[in-house]
Amino acid sequence: MKPNCLIIFVALVFVGCSNDRLAVVSKQQVSVFEREADAAYEGSLNREPVKPVAILQESEEVSVLKDTYGKDYWVCKVKLKNNISGWALCTNLSLLGNS
Repeated sequence: MKPNCLIIFVALVFVGCSNDRLAVVSKQQVSVFEREADAAYEGSLNREPVKPVAILQESEEVSVLKDTYGKDYWVCKVKLKNNISGWALCTNLSLLGNS
């Protein structure tokens, strides 16, 4: 990879992973869990259901503190307006950009 291409690639990676982005819930209800794994595997047939720490309603705004990818998931660490933090599936959120 050419040096200029490497610089552009690294810049794009950091822009895509910036912290404190604003997001809006895009589904009717989204569960927020204490642990990343609980959010990642929500609804899995081979796992015991875990009680969420919060339920978000459609159009509710949250701050995305960070996001992470796994083999079969993309989850976001979110902070709600009442200062509760937890993990939710990023695919249930519409990212609005930097706040």
